[in-house]
Amino acid sequence: MDAYISREAQNALEAVLLSSRPEQLDGLLIGHHRGHRLFVEKALVTGPGLFSSFDKYLEAAQRFPGEVIGFFTFSDDGHTSKKILAPFAYGRLFLRIETESDRIIRIHSSLVEFEKDFYLKPIPLRGQKKSRK
Repeated sequence: MDAYISREAQNALEAVLLSSRPEQLDGLLIGHHRGHRLFVEKALVTGPGLFSSFDKYLEAAQRFPGEVIGFFTFSDDGHTSKKILAPFAYGRLFLRIETESDRIIRIHSSLVEFEKDFYLKPIPLRGQKKSRK
């Protein structure tokens, strides 16, 4: 299993760096699944903390029926990754994004898996382009 990120989604994630506090932002990954690949077509910022409640997540996901393939976070505090280790996120992509500078991001990709407990399984991410701003 691997994931492919479109140029549009990559650009949207890089644009988050223009925010005054990108490290506090999380969001949804919109796309589709084909064979052994997850295709990330869009990245939508939902704000800090991913969602204030599971009901808010469901409300957002209903706007994109069958298209929410994962989540992303710019936070590195571990709280967001723990929050998605749950049944609703099983089989979905999780991107943890680090800012290397004010213009470059580094993406760590994982799949939410389950074996006695939920855990993050690292998977390759394809299609990234390097920032050249």
